[in-house]
Amino acid sequence: MTEPDAASHKAQTTPNTAHIESTPATAPEEDTGVFRALLCYPVLVALSIYANLGAAMYAYDNFALSFCLSMISFQLNYGDLVTLDTGAIYIIPARWQSLWAALPQVMTGVGAFCSGMLADRFSRRTNFTLSGLFSTAGIAVIYISSMRGVFLAGKMINAFGLGLAVATGQTYVSEIAPTRLRGILLSGYVIGMLAAGYLSLERLTWLSDSAYKNIIAGGWAWSGIILLFAWVVPESPVYYIREGNVNKARKAFERIYPKGTDIDRLLEDAIRTNEEEKATAALAEGTSYLECFKGTNWRRMRIVLYCNGLNQFLGSTFAGQGPYFLTSAGLGPHELKLITQVFLGLGVPVTLGIIFLVGKIRRRTALLSGITLCVVIYLPMGIAGCWPRNTKALWCVGVLLQLVTLLGVSPTTAPAQTIAAEIPALRLKAKSLAIGFLLNYVFSAIFNVVMPYLFTPSEGNLGGKTGFIFLATSIIGWMVIYFEVPKTKDISYDQLDRLFLHKTPTRRFVSAVAEAGDDDNKT
Repeated sequence: MTEPDAASHKAQTTPNTAHIESTPATAPEEDTGVFRALLCYPVLVALSIYANLGAAMYAYDNFALSFCLSMISFQLNYGDLVTLDTGAIYIIPARWQSLWAALPQVMTGVGAFCSGMLADRFSRRTNFTLSGLFSTAGIAVIYISSMRGVFLAGKMINAFGLGLAVATGQTYVSEIAPTRLRGILLSGYVIGMLAAGYLSLERLTWLSDSAYKNIIAGGWAWSGIILLFAWVVPESPVYYIREGNVNKARKAFERIYPKGTDIDRLLEDAIRTNEEEKATAALAEGTSYLECFKGTNWRRMRIVLYCNGLNQFLGSTFAGQGPYFLTSAGLGPHELKLITQVFLGLGVPVTLGIIFLVGKIRRRTALLSGITLCVVIYLPMGIAGCWPRNTKALWCVGVLLQLVTLLGVSPTTAPAQTIAAEIPALRLKAKSLAIGFLLNYVFSAIFNVVMPYLFTPSEGNLGGKTGFIFLATSIIGWMVIYFEVPKTKDISYDQLDRLFLHKTPTRRFVSAVAEAGDDDNKT
């Protein structure tokens, strides 16, 4: 054992703090069915849905941009007249598409980074208010803009608010909601996509500016709800405990949980968790980011990076820019409207089915299944793209792109994030997750820059053949997950430390834990 590894192991084998990121005293939910738990805690679930509006806002903003890009009125205002073999058409320059998509991703990352400091200094509810104000102001700038630069400025202001909302919402949910309900509540991303589709459906063929301005204005609904209830929802009890105000923490628990709940136990567990966090923070003092890349920690860091970058390899940015991609590939507004109707028709039942399945199967299995579906869908998409101006082939590409979003990209998001949060060593958790979070937004920015150059007619003009690119990256992603990412469900932090320290093969994690348990029973 190397010296860094020995020190790491010594720090990691302190009293188990596996519940540091879990909700205080959620043990009753562990033996309760998911849907029964939803019914038993209506206030808690309602608060969690409110906190996850940030994820819905983020998805709405991304898909609203893509729908706007595909609208004739938007192209007339912001596009250039370009003469192609098929005739003269208005096209949004690829560089501006890249800037509109990539720079807001950077600002979302900045907002998310700032959210932690602001939430701890001023409270979670203050962060919700700030996120709503920034988003409202950014949307206003976008709405009144008539120049590309002003449009970009509004997108960046809004994106900073989205970053605050998403990160604060995740923090808030992690502090009040049972762990097993978080996967269901993460469906906010899909809800945002569906909302953008519904609002755009009847406006895709309009020629007036109101076609895209109404979609932009729809973003005010999300920020308005956040602002309206920001000081109505109870503050996180964990925040009050960290501030040393136990009485307020008790009152917050009483507002969140139903009558009959053992508030004293909730409070006791929350206080203990806070003390454990302080102990873990003390252990983390003196550690450096470089330590994440040394010894057995490097293996854990790789898994965090894989899970954070996976959605881009599966084509989340490609799917997010789907509406404009389809129109640039030659699909008319009426055909795009029908494709959107297919997406909306499948969205609700497929999302509900995925929520049910993710709650039943292991995280690694969910990841591999989602990636496999991406591979299966991208192959025929790429083949159909070989006939770029064939209406039936374009229809095939459009429907398959919607299926990739619903069946491949969305179901892998929650399990990948969960694994990334479980894998790091406790004393390096904050630094490991910060690196992974940074990679996520860097990857997102890169893909947002590259994608318009791949499929825009005046640039790469790949059309449906773009599916071949993500077929290859999905296969790479599947192989990486299969050989590198272990099963972590029901494995404690202490057990994970021993498994990584002993360099246990990826596919032997579960059996090694079982064997260790048998040995303990024998002794």
